[in-house]
Amino acid sequence: MKRPSHIYPQLALTETIEIDALVSADKPGASDRLMLWVSSPSISTADEGSGPKLNLSEDSAADDEGAEPKDDNGAVAALVKELKGQRWDADKSVWK
Repeated sequence: MKRPSHIYPQLALTETIEIDALVSADKPGASDRLMLWVSSPSISTADEGSGPKLNLSEDSAADDEGAEPKDDNGAVAALVKELKGQRWDADKSVWK
């Protein structure tokens, strides 16, 4: 999805937010439950306006692999509530 960037509104930049999701049965064979895997969002900013363009570069020096998940501003909890689902607690290996 795309939205206007609020970082510098006067530049009229566009943020592109990408989230991958996968829906699958909770176990092989017949099942009455589904699992939803949602990736961490990937956000990029670009100048998609008319006229002269800004060239924006991403800081590729930081390696995000193994890093703690970023704050989702309650998006995952809201999704769980809306879907009347449960969330897996990987630390305790239980559904919550």
